[in-house]
Amino acid sequence: MEERDGLFCLDPHLPPEKVQLTCLQGPEPFTEQAHPWNELLLASDTRPEFPGYFASPEWLRIWAKHIGTQATFYTFVAKEEERWMGVLPMMVVQTKLGRMQLPMLTLSSWPELDTFELPAVNQEVRQALLDYAMDFAAKEIKDWSLMTMREISQDGPTHLALQNYCERKRLHLFEDQRAKTPVFDFAKLASTEPPRNKKLRYRLKKARSLVTELGEMEGVFEIATPENYQRIMAECTEVERHSWKGQTQPDAGFMLTEPKRSFANELWQTLAERSAIGSGILRVDGKPLTIHWGMIEESRFLGYQMCFVQEHSRVSLGAIILDDMLEACPSLGIHIFDASRGSTDGKHILHRYQCPMRYQMLTTFYRPTFKGRALRLAREVVAPTLSKLKKG
Repeated sequence: MEERDGLFCLDPHLPPEKVQLTCLQGPEPFTEQAHPWNELLLASDTRPEFPGYFASPEWLRIWAKHIGTQATFYTFVAKEEERWMGVLPMMVVQTKLGRMQLPMLTLSSWPELDTFELPAVNQEVRQALLDYAMDFAAKEIKDWSLMTMREISQDGPTHLALQNYCERKRLHLFEDQRAKTPVFDFAKLASTEPPRNKKLRYRLKKARSLVTELGEMEGVFEIATPENYQRIMAECTEVERHSWKGQTQPDAGFMLTEPKRSFANELWQTLAERSAIGSGILRVDGKPLTIHWGMIEESRFLGYQMCFVQEHSRVSLGAIILDDMLEACPSLGIHIFDASRGSTDGKHILHRYQCPMRYQMLTTFYRPTFKGRALRLAREVVAPTLSKLKKG
């Protein structure tokens, strides 16, 4: 790959094309460039294997408006004339590293985003765009000490491009697996019936028996519409209020505190207009005890927030509502149930259905300056050594 007058010529075995690379600053591209951005998402080579919603201008616009007000946004774009060929939305925000507050360059909407892959028409464009973005950041963006990308798939296209860049620049890339994400795909089943082995059937039977002792049980998977989304959100809020989130950490949810509550309200209102958000709700005697809500991208459900009333934490409420949701998916036109971020220990409830797993990474490198080298030494040498000494 070579550079000529700011244009990158791709490898000769590809169709002849010249890709212009540029950086758009501020949150305005999330609105003003939504049309070419959305067209790129439909043309990305990661579709439909990986979800793309957390890289969409719609998600980023709503997030920036309500939550990302202190972020400085940089949207890196590869395009051929007016057609977008790749996009990498990034931002600089303050983060806490130990006792220090540090400026960090990271993916836009972190930490609220789940799985992410850099949208591009092919890997060559993705590599060129990531190289440009990292070089631009090193030269033109002064206020960052470390760069992180989180929730990128292990050995996925973005991870490989980042590894390649760091190898060529001789930067040490700190890598840590942060999520094991089950992905349930009905298309890979011989029937529309979710597979349940003997152990899972026993657990579900026992859990349902315990819930029926509390009252009349009802489990539904509701897709939000302009007419019902406020009612569904109210039930989600009620469950959050009585969950561990409401009792110990209200800002961990999305319904109890500002600005997340305003963010969630606009997100639901926007997506309800095209039936692109919904929730599983488990009720007993009409009272909601468990909710599991998320976005719907084409025929994929992206599980985003799940919680249950803490009073009944010993009953497998989450297992019941997930099973009811899987049962309802085919009739709702949902063919993939994606845990989105999953869990760090592989114990996400969906994993019990013997799903394929997607492993998601946290990747970090430090700016190649004296301060950056000191940070790397502190994090990767001093901190682990002190931790071992304390344990010993």
